[in-house]
Formats: sequence, C-alpha cells, structure tokens
Amino acid sequence: MTLPAEQLNAALAQTARAIERDAPGAIRMAREILAAAPGHPRARLYLGAALRRNGEAAEAEAVLGPLAQEQPDLALVWFELGLLRGSRGETAAAIAALT
Repeated sequence: MTLPAEQLNAALAQTARAIERDAPGAIRMAREILAAAPGHPRARLYLGAALRRNGEAAEAEAVLGPLAQEQPDLALVWFELGLLRGSRGETAAAIAALT
C-alpha cells in the first residue's frame, strides 16, 4: 500500500506535532506511515525522535543510527542522535553527532 503524496505529507505533519505531546501516539503513527512507505526518511526520523522521548533509547538508536549513515545531510537526524546519546551520558558521542 502506498500513500498519495498529499496524504503522506499530512500524516507526517500530524506525526511531527504528536511527538512532543503524545510520544506513544507518534510512535504508532510513524510505524503506520512506514508500513505504507517503507524506509521513508522523515517517518524514520519521527519514529526515532518519538522513541527517544518515550524513553526507548536502544530502539531509538537502532532507528536513528542507520538513518544518520544513510542520510548524512539530514541535520535533524544528527540532532536527535546527539540528544539521545547525551541523555545516556555518552558525551563524546553526543558532541560528535552534534558537530
């Protein structure tokens, strides 16, 4: 199943808004998007961000780490990865991700 671009963009926007106020809901929404658009970079970013906010650090790393390697110019991925690593006390790794 693929989503039309307009529907995909609306779903991504809704997921982005949910990350701060409803991380579990954002996780569910991002996974639904990924079911319809496998590998979508922004959906993966939003999934990783929501997982981080929901305290699921290992799963967030598993999403964000590979995404950062695949999309090295996507600054928000590195930002989320830096925040994640910093929250786990991995100062050097956090600084590396943020610079």
